[in-house]
Amino acid sequence: MQQELYNDSETYYQRALKVYKEDNDTFNQRIIYSNLGYLYNWLGRSDGAISLYEHAIECHQDNTNESASLGDLYHGLGGVYLNQAKLVEAESCIQKALKYHQEINSLVGQGNDNYILGKIYLKLNKLDDAIAACQKALKFHITTNQLLGQGHNYQTLGNIYLSQGKLNEAEGLYKKALKFHTMAKDTSGQRKDFDGLGNVYKEKGQLYEAEEMFKKSNQLT
Repeated sequence: MQQELYNDSETYYQRALKVYKEDNDTFNQRIIYSNLGYLYNWLGRSDGAISLYEHAIECHQDNTNESASLGDLYHGLGGVYLNQAKLVEAESCIQKALKYHQEINSLVGQGNDNYILGKIYLKLNKLDDAIAACQKALKFHITTNQLLGQGHNYQTLGNIYLSQGKLNEAEGLYKKALKFHTMAKDTSGQRKDFDGLGNVYKEKGQLYEAEEMFKKSNQLT
């Protein structure tokens, strides 16, 4: 059912794009390209998503007074590169996004950018940079009351501390992440939190507790 809805959305966007091209309306072309880029990324069509975000950025040249939109576009493009494990390209895009979001003092934008930087640095094994980025993101997400953002940041910090063998710190962070993901009704986030706690307890030798966490995770799959 959900796949059908996304297919219908793609058809609608493609039709709208054709009309806006005929009208030489680059402003609305940019919006459609951006929405299609998000859609393609969600569907796992990352190469197509990259092309669509790049088209959106090109269209933006005719609407240069919108730093917020340009920041969001680079953020989206950076997210696609992160999914492809193209970490250098991802970091470059997110740094550009952060620059534009700072220009307009978008607290939500800066929080989301720093969160993605944290994930990038974690994959690059730059753990100090990853912690610093996530802590910056967390401050923005607390200020703007972003429950999902707080959950994601606590979870990423838990992943970092788990990789460092700091098990007590990781346990506390996963529990905080679970609290916020539960409040936000994010079952995917909750599942990863339970997995994280399971891995912590496994490392601690608390095998019964680990098994219970993994069971809870599987129940949410």
